[in-house]
Amino acid sequence: MLLTAVDGRRPWRAVLALSIDQVVAWGVLYYAYNVLSQPIATSLDVSRGFVAGAFSLTLLVSGWLARRVGHLLDQVGARSVLILGAIVGPIAMGSLALAHGPTSLLAGFIALGLAQAVALYEPAFRAIVDWFPEERGRSRALLLLTSIGGFASTIFLPATTALVAHVGWRGGTAILAGGLALVAIPISLHLPRTARHERVTRSHSADRSRAAALLAAAFAIQSFASTGALIYLIWHLVERGMSAESAAAIAGLAGAAQVPGRLVLAAIQRAVPSQHRIPLLFLAQATALVGIATAGPSIATVCVVVFGAASGMMTLERVAIAAEWYGRDSFGARSGRIVSAVFVARAMSPFAVEALHRHMSYASAFLVLATVIATGAFAMRLAAQARAAGR
Repeated sequence: MLLTAVDGRRPWRAVLALSIDQVVAWGVLYYAYNVLSQPIATSLDVSRGFVAGAFSLTLLVSGWLARRVGHLLDQVGARSVLILGAIVGPIAMGSLALAHGPTSLLAGFIALGLAQAVALYEPAFRAIVDWFPEERGRSRALLLLTSIGGFASTIFLPATTALVAHVGWRGGTAILAGGLALVAIPISLHLPRTARHERVTRSHSADRSRAAALLAAAFAIQSFASTGALIYLIWHLVERGMSAESAAAIAGLAGAAQVPGRLVLAAIQRAVPSQHRIPLLFLAQATALVGIATAGPSIATVCVVVFGAASGMMTLERVAIAAEWYGRDSFGARSGRIVSAVFVARAMSPFAVEALHRHMSYASAFLVLATVIATGAFAMRLAAQARAAGR
């Protein structure tokens, strides 16, 4: 399948528009949950555990759909999928605003999982891969997209908090749904089309290679451990004697470090091949997690920054290696397989860490997670070897 950028030009204006779309989509469809979970539980008289389980269901639905959406992206292009996401996203949030009991709440979170699958980074990444055939331009576009998208939590956590305080969680959710529609629908409709001269007819059997399975497993392992560490980082620091305010400030550095981490990644990508680079980044995260678990406050803070920077790099690395190993024609399907495994692992992580904490401290649990990430580095090396051997 031949893919060409519109009129041979690099659509940087479209990249900027898509970046705005993503910051709003992530803020509304993902980060707003952090604020909405407590008032939803209180209003509907369900436990926070039930709401957390419902959001885990959202991630599982999104992960289950990722491979199917990936194949769809290869066939119809990112623009059509993003238009679908711009429609489904506001409907999903609107359904949450109308929930009046456990059943309708679960239905709303299932709809939210569908919306995440067709509205967040994966279709946006497919668009970038289509628009930029050259690696350098693609890397710059992905950096711009994810750097702007990285501000979603910074913008929407306080914005959602203010909305809930002034109009309640139902009114706030409805306003978020309307705002998403006002931003996403016009942007998606005006994105450039990509020329496609033949449809994808490649067999799905290519997805069953040993290298593809190991690659997906490696990123899933890393995401499982990284998600668990980030979710419980504040409570680990509190358990070690910090005040909640100090712990939150230090934990916030992990998110803040993601954007500069992505800026540094471009230089690392030029200097180190992917088969060596990604395992080294995994090991850097594992080492940082050991420091977070065992070191004093000063060194632990530095380790939090390193851990967060490496986490920010992983989003770009997933795109880079899928494009490098498999090219653009089947990028959606290959990336979809990885994302499916990552989202399932991400959904399981909080429950696994909480189960560990019943028998050990968070520090000990973090050491277990560090070992898990190191295992992911080994899986990544095996994936590179399998690819080199043509398996």
